This record gives sequence, structure tokens and C-alpha cells, in this order.
Amino acid sequence: MDNRPEKFLKCSKCGSGNIEITRSIPPENEGFFQKLLRKTRDRAMPSAPLSGKFYVICRDCGNVTMILK
Repeated sequence: MDNRPEKFLKCSKCGSGNIEITRSIPPENEGFFQKLLRKTRDRAMPSAPLSGKFYVICRDCGNVTMILK
């Protein structure tokens, strides 16, 4: 069973479900290898409820929302 938070969260600006969850905001000039390392690290996040600080990045509108839990 997939309990990833992406299934339940939506963009706070446009309401899209096409989001990415990350522990850090990606830099604007992020290269391929930096993006690959960040995505690999983020996929290793536990599927249990998230705790601490994380960011929801909308792939449609680009809105970034920080969530403290």
C-alpha cells in the first residue's frame, strides 16, 4: 500500500495534485546531478507521517509552500 503524502496533499495556490515534496528548496540553477541527488534523498523519506519542516512544490504553477509538522 502506498502511503506517500503526495497522494493526500494538494497545492495551496492552484489546488493541483501534481506536487513534489522535498526537505529543501531546490536552487534555481540546479544541475542534473544535484537534482538527481535531491530526488533520491527525498524518495528515501519514510512513507509514515512526515514530521519537521518540508516543502510542497507544485509542478504546475511553481508555488512553494513550507509546512511545519
